Amino acid sequence: MKGQLVGQFLVYVFAVVIMGVVLVMGYQFIAKIRADENSGIAVQFRSSLENDIQLVKKEYGSAYNREYFLSKDIDELCIADKKRGNPLLCSSCPLSNDYPLVVDSLSSNASSNVFLFGKLSLERTMRLDDVDIGCCDFECFDVKDGSLNLRLEGYGDIARVVGQ
Repeated sequence: MKGQLVGQFLVYVFAVVIMGVVLVMGYQFIAKIRADENSGIAVQFRSSLENDIQLVKKEYGSAYNREYFLSKDIDELCIADKKRGNPLLCSSCPLSNDYPLVVDSLSSNASSNVFLFGKLSLERTMRLDDVDIGCCDFECFDVKDGSLNLRLEGYGDIARVVGQ
């Protein structure tokens, strides 16, 4: 009788261990799939924005309103302008203290000029060429429920990005 109880106990412990392993592996698998999906969305966003910039920049005086889709984890997109306008002439430039990573990237001449911010941290960076944002060093745009609305204006050799 006593041996039977020990045997049942070991079966229960073994079953709990197997269930725990299955749950942990399942969670890791789902997290990996979600990360891959977010990476794919970011690549698609970059490709769409690059294509639109190349199209719009050639058409001097043209302007297009575009909607881009990002991961729902992204709350804000910031674009830094390497050419650096004169932020003293602008009244609506973002505060440098609010975006230390963007300011550090500008001051260190890093290659990235697009920053995707999540709720708590920087999620991704990328580089886009032929982009102008006006007179500010950088400009940030809100992403609402994974949707980003931008206005692209053609200036012949560059495309100006303006929020809507």
